[in-house]
Amino acid sequence: MTDKPKTDEELIAKTHNTARYFVESRQVAWVLLVITLAWGIFSYGAMDKRKDPIFSNLFAVAACQWPGASAEKVEQLLTRKIEEKISQNMKVVRINSVSRSNVAIVTFKLDDRLKNTAPEFDDIALRLQDIHDLPQGAGPIRYFKDYDDVTNLMLTIASPRSNEVNISLRADAVRKTINQTRAHIPPHLNNKRIAIIVCYPYATPSSMPQRERVLFERYAGDRNFLTDIRPITGNGFVGVDAICTHSDAEILAFIEHFVKESLKESFLHPDLWLPVLIHNPSEAKTKLTAIAGDKYSYKQLDEYTDLIKRTLQSIPEVSRVTRSGVLNQQVNLEFSQERLASYGLVPGDVQQRLTARNIQLPAGTLETAGKNLPVIATGEFKNEKEIGSVLITNSANGSPVYLKDIVDISRDYESPPRFLSYLTWKDDKGNWQRTRSIVLSVFMRNKKHIDEFGKAVNQSLDGLK
Repeated sequence: MTDKPKTDEELIAKTHNTARYFVESRQVAWVLLVITLAWGIFSYGAMDKRKDPIFSNLFAVAACQWPGASAEKVEQLLTRKIEEKISQNMKVVRINSVSRSNVAIVTFKLDDRLKNTAPEFDDIALRLQDIHDLPQGAGPIRYFKDYDDVTNLMLTIASPRSNEVNISLRADAVRKTINQTRAHIPPHLNNKRIAIIVCYPYATPSSMPQRERVLFERYAGDRNFLTDIRPITGNGFVGVDAICTHSDAEILAFIEHFVKESLKESFLHPDLWLPVLIHNPSEAKTKLTAIAGDKYSYKQLDEYTDLIKRTLQSIPEVSRVTRSGVLNQQVNLEFSQERLASYGLVPGDVQQRLTARNIQLPAGTLETAGKNLPVIATGEFKNEKEIGSVLITNSANGSPVYLKDIVDISRDYESPPRFLSYLTWKDDKGNWQRTRSIVLSVFMRNKKHIDEFGKAVNQSLDGLK
């Protein structure tokens, strides 16, 4: 016996499902639709708008350099001390270390169950700062923990090549200086003379290039490679004018050998252009155009990018800005052991005098008109000239001897440089060019829109231009 098939009316009357419910209860359907749309709009507004998602970072690295130390010494005197301090934090679950010649690298991981890792990272940073018994010459300990910060924008600030106007001005100055140097030389001897010129940006102090020029004079004179050497100095260039019987290729090879033997390439002043050989002063512009160097010095790039960094950091959408490729400056003190010994001094005495002077100590308070004003006695150095005014000792007749009387003080770049950045590009003729640069990494603040971030940065950069 078979069931009688149901009619359409019976199916409609007895069938109940979601679609039928919302068709028959339109008011409920409209209310739920409005709620769904409102929920979607709210979720879209509250969702993360970063280009890169936020993730919880559990790893950090502590690194410490000790130049000249073997891997065994680094392990015993650096790595173990760092590991001990890191292990004092109870949330650290794993520590890995690598001890190599000159450097110790310690990596650690926090517990996966941690929701907020910032307090633990800060605690470990404070513990690492408490390490005060590092070997002499080691340190400082560098701590890296911001691996969850992703760069949202990178800007490369590069120096252009010197333009035609700059080269023309240099060429005129070089030509006049060479002519003045050869003014009192018989004309028939000028054909045997050659000028070796090295240019550099106008903002670069001339003290260091001139000292390197003096070393080259002695080097070439001692080997009789050049004769009748006469120094050349001008705004943005140094050099020598001398009699030379060698070819241009031999002269350039001799200069290269001088740099490798006496200066070392890593210690050569980084702002210098390539050397140029000028036989006839009238060809100065042609020769300088062929080897035109960067227009701006590392110091100028440092100043420009520092201004850009401070400007970008004032944008509400920007959390922080970092720079890479900055060539720091330092003050050099060059002395002679014999000269110090003549005053009964050793290098350690100079260091003690400078350390005792370059401090800042509280000197009490001054009460006036019912107010207490703090008094601070400071000997902080503002520039290298103030360093030279430090009293070191007294001479045999009782007269004071200052630091500038026994050492040569100069400000120069960090030598050798640890990290430099360059921009490589093709010019209009299809030739590859490389110029010095500094890279800025710009980080967006959390819960900001990447499009608004880009517009704010562009607007700020347009204002700087």
